[in-house]
Amino acid sequence: MNVVEVKNLSAGYGERQVLHGVSFEVKEKEIMGILGPNGSGKSTLVRALVGAIGSTGVIFYKGEDVRHFSRQRLAKTVAVVSQTPSRPPMDVFSYLALGRYPYHGVWEFGLSCEEKEMIFSLSRQFGVERFLGRKLSELSGGEFQMVQIVRALVQQPELLLMDEPTAHLDIHHQVRILDWLEILKERITVMIVFHDINLAALYCDRVMILSEGRVEGIGVPHEVLTYERLERVFGTPVVVYPSPLEGRPHAYLVPARFLRGDNHG
Repeated sequence: MNVVEVKNLSAGYGERQVLHGVSFEVKEKEIMGILGPNGSGKSTLVRALVGAIGSTGVIFYKGEDVRHFSRQRLAKTVAVVSQTPSRPPMDVFSYLALGRYPYHGVWEFGLSCEEKEMIFSLSRQFGVERFLGRKLSELSGGEFQMVQIVRALVQQPELLLMDEPTAHLDIHHQVRILDWLEILKERITVMIVFHDINLAALYCDRVMILSEGRVEGIGVPHEVLTYERLERVFGTPVVVYPSPLEGRPHAYLVPARFLRGDNHG
């Protein structure tokens, strides 16, 4: 079953159009990676999928047009880990509790014992339990990124949209988050914007490459992440070889000295 189905989606900012007729599908129990150079429309796509910017075309969630969703229902369906979120003046526990807001009335926001336990459990799993009493302003960029991810999971969405969630994390935390997402995809469909081609190849069931606001390729990593396509889209030479891990494609950058013939190694 398709969790997301997008048909002829165009979006932008004012008169500047960024996405041009984008169409794709995302299946249940799938991690879909979104790749592309700066300015290709990756973050714009995330914003369009949750109605944060105006768009044309059609977006379906499990066969229903998102335009028919109330804000509360959309918040129960989709959670977003954004690239540059604000840090409200509150402690970490209160911030995580905001993930339960769609499940309560405006004037009746109080956590049940089960909800509190879920927050504590997820905090332990992702290593942010020690931050619960600290202010968001006291966290490093990487710490806040982890807290953001936990808040999204507290929301219990059907679809998790993540805009470069590993950008501020060291390799230990990158692997920890992506390993958990492989487990969570059994009940949450995941779409992730990546800058790192090799992380996307290693963890995604399928990848989509955007170029100048259009879909350049979509499919399983070994079909999409070819050196020809990567060189064409990113405008730089690469070498692609199968990784010793499952034979998934691994892209190696080619330093200019090799192209000049300066390498004497």
